[in-house]
Amino acid sequence: MKILSVLMLCLLFAYCNNAGDQKKVADSTTLAATMDSSQLTLTYFGLQDIPDSLSGCAEGYAFDTLMLAQNRFILFTDLSRNAIIKINDQLIFLQMDHREVNDKEASATLSGQGYIIKLKTKKIKQLDDEFFLEDAVIEVEKNGVKKVFTLHGNSGC
Repeated sequence: MKILSVLMLCLLFAYCNNAGDQKKVADSTTLAATMDSSQLTLTYFGLQDIPDSLSGCAEGYAFDTLMLAQNRFILFTDLSRNAIIKINDQLIFLQMDHREVNDKEASATLSGQGYIIKLKTKKIKQLDDEFFLEDAVIEVEKNGVKKVFTLHGNSGC
């Protein structure tokens, strides 16, 4: 099942590259944001870092569509209960605490290892019956310190 999901994501990414929706990116694959006296760094991870438990329907997010096309993610979820994010070069496994979905938008709250992640997504383009391109806003919070990032992603089964 995971191989089928990966294959479908690869096809989706290839379509995105050919559709002209790609955005230019800097050479860096890390985005750092200073939060008070601490440093918060969100780093890309690849398919090899995603456990089998996150197979099936999924959504993946990155800072730009080029990284999505290369199967590099900032956040990856199974659309139901589990997610993974890489913060300060450490993979953080998250559990979905709450999720609301309507036709065009969704919001979710995830938590794990002291982090609270709030994700808001908006479908921007439907690629086929089950695959969508999305824009997202992610808020990362730990110990009362918050930082907001804009991401691009896809979702589907």
